[in-house]
Amino acid sequence: MTKPTTIIDKNWLQRICERPDIADRTLGSLKQRCQPAVALVLIEDVVANRFQSRMDQGVVSRMIQAILDFRPHWMEHPAELAFRELVKSERITNVGLSQDSAKRTYEALSNLHKASPDLGEWLANRYEEKKHRRTARKHQQVTFRQGAPAPFLHPPDLGTFARNGNSFVVMVMNNTEWRQRMLESYLGQTWRRWHGAESAEIDTALGGLSYELLLKLPFTKSYLLAELLYDVGPITRVGRPEREKSNPQVLSGNQINNEEDQEYVESALHCDRLVTCDTDMHTMAEAFRQAGYWKGNCVFIPCKEADQLDRYFV
Repeated sequence: MTKPTTIIDKNWLQRICERPDIADRTLGSLKQRCQPAVALVLIEDVVANRFQSRMDQGVVSRMIQAILDFRPHWMEHPAELAFRELVKSERITNVGLSQDSAKRTYEALSNLHKASPDLGEWLANRYEEKKHRRTARKHQQVTFRQGAPAPFLHPPDLGTFARNGNSFVVMVMNNTEWRQRMLESYLGQTWRRWHGAESAEIDTALGGLSYELLLKLPFTKSYLLAELLYDVGPITRVGRPEREKSNPQVLSGNQINNEEDQEYVESALHCDRLVTCDTDMHTMAEAFRQAGYWKGNCVFIPCKEADQLDRYFV
């Protein structure tokens, strides 16, 4: 019987690796129950921790070893999978890193003590880039607050929240001007940073994307919807209208890590499970599940009970 593929987030893995007395046993139990899969963002997060003096480097070393042990189940970035699907017209049957990328990643993880100047520069710029993208997201949220219908930002439940987002994507895709803005913001900008030499191909692919075609592109469609939901989650309250002021936000106001959280969730949408100790990540994964856009399951485990897999895995 094939084991369910399971994305694990850094929050959970770090809690396990902070306890040497339980780490081997818990990670072994996890591998018996499922096939752990590593989102690319987990590797980036752990590499960044290697160069943070406040981090216990023994914990970081155990996290790196766990990631190496999960090889070859290392997943490509969801935006790259969407690029291959839409721009390169590939039928995606394998979500893993390419053999060349996996080899380079393995060598980098195995030799972090010999980090190159390029890696140091990337780490120095990483937080500034996150702050820049968070600022852009907050500007986008101002626009949503001003123009979105009231029910859009006040759904009764998480499933409706995700379905409302999907309806918004449909509406935007049927408006030429809005479609161009959304596709460039959510896909084009990222792809041009990664594939600058293929800008003309990107223009052609985005220009020819209709909603009818989008329905045939599961990686591209889920990526667009995740981008939108992470945009509006911090300004959306879920619950009955008469309790609006006390209704919880879908996502907390502190959005500095939302880009990473989004990658974990978006990666999990193409797997069977997500294991996390992060409440916001669990909420967003649940929105996809409750709306029927994900057939998988999010296993939320409180930090203090991270090793209690028997209790939370069913």
